Amino acid sequence: MTGSGMTTATTSAIVPGGLSLRLRMFASLMRREFLEHKTAFFTTPVVLGALMFGIIALTLVTLEVRFGEIMVHVDDAEFFVEDGIISIDGHEVGNELAHLVATAPSMLLLLILPFIIIFPMLGSLYEERRDRSYLFWKSMPVSDTEEVLAKLGFSAFVGPLLVFAFMAALGFATTLLATPFMWLHGLPAWDLLWSHFAFVSVWVGFAANYLVWALWAFPLFAWILLASAYAPKAPLMFAVLPPVVIGIIELIVLRSSHFFATIGQQLGGKFGMFIGHRIELRVDIRGGGGDHPTLADAAVGVGQALTSGSFWIGAAIGVAFIAGAIWLRRYNV
Repeated sequence: MTGSGMTTATTSAIVPGGLSLRLRMFASLMRREFLEHKTAFFTTPVVLGALMFGIIALTLVTLEVRFGEIMVHVDDAEFFVEDGIISIDGHEVGNELAHLVATAPSMLLLLILPFIIIFPMLGSLYEERRDRSYLFWKSMPVSDTEEVLAKLGFSAFVGPLLVFAFMAALGFATTLLATPFMWLHGLPAWDLLWSHFAFVSVWVGFAANYLVWALWAFPLFAWILLASAYAPKAPLMFAVLPPVVIGIIELIVLRSSHFFATIGQQLGGKFGMFIGHRIELRVDIRGGGGDHPTLADAAVGVGQALTSGSFWIGAAIGVAFIAGAIWLRRYNV
């Protein structure tokens, strides 16, 4: 193994091109990760998105065919259009309506996003050991560090951004779909939907705030890669069982649950803020609409992370986990 590591390092050193070559090779590794996990980060969003779009289209067509002229009715509220602005009980709802049309079809994808990320990551290092494909990559001028970082970078950051790009495209398609139905009932589609351009601003905000959450979730991602690098089989079990055992031992011996609480706050709590407080699945257009994440929210989140002691402790633990995954891959323990 030592000889293999020396060969890789020597080859990397003598190949001309320097940093630019390494960056191109790292980009190639990222493309390989996309091809290996195409089902999770491409096929799944496309299929689910197409299903949601089809359901919405079928619902709109069915309503038109069965009921003809649809009365716009919102909880017996006063509903009217004046100067191209639609109002309910005196509250303008154009911006909220645009956000609803642009984001509602993608909520299912947003909720299952953690599973889209975690399961490919669980299999990333385990599968290449099982099919022995890692032997091929060890013969290439690519270090184990680059391999592990490419798997982390794609599954945790690049892949989810591709999913968010698809969500934005789905929001655009849904806005297109809603336009003729609004025209059919005399509603100003431009004023209510297109002038707000929600599918750009909203989804950029979503993606930016996801990246902030991913920084907090770095220890989780690193632990999953470590489990994937070590597990002789069933990597999910090796990823879940040790934290559960530690938490149960603490409950029995110390009669406390600080370990579970810390994990919940570091990971689940932050994702709950991302999903729950800033993204309201039930958009109340009479009360001000959903509180969608913005770039400003992401900037504030970064500042809070960089000034948080728990964030840096988690980052240090994550770096240790990544180092362990690199070591395991190098020596195939």
